[in-house]
Amino acid sequence: MRYLFIVAAVAYFAYAMPVKEDTWTGFIYLERDNPETFVPVGTYDSLENCKTAAKFTLHNMNVDYVGEFECALNCDSTASDPHLSMCESRHSK
Repeated sequence: MRYLFIVAAVAYFAYAMPVKEDTWTGFIYLERDNPETFVPVGTYDSLENCKTAAKFTLHNMNVDYVGEFECALNCDSTASDPHLSMCESRHSK
């Protein structure tokens, strides 16, 4: 009986606890040496989707040779400037 209670409790908490989904936020920088020239690209469910969108945006803005991109994982969205956001990790070109 005790084991049944433990199994039921574990199953309940596993089901009731919300699963945190990773969110990648993309930014492009129109000039590599000037971080103030950032443009938000959007949020994505994977790093690959974020990279693809950022590269596409750089290319469409004709800045793929002078600009760069960054994709950041699970950022705190309360900061107005992405450089001040706390993120779990960042990947850039």
